[in-house]
Amino acid sequence: MRKNVLIISSSPRKGGNSETLAASFAKGAQDAGNHVETVWLREKQIGFCKGWSGLPQGRSLCN
Repeated sequence: MRKNVLIISSSPRKGGNSETLAASFAKGAQDAGNHVETVWLREKQIGFCKGWSGLPQGRSLCN
């Protein structure tokens, strides 16, 4: 039975041990016939809520 596998790597270092481990796991899962997707968080722009004060009730800058 084919499964979907999602690998989320949060290591900031490209080519480091964590990336090597994630790539090896992905290869093994693919070789076993699974669909694999890897997300490298270091490649994503992830922000945080910059505040809500001063906005009308029910509105948010974070949406």
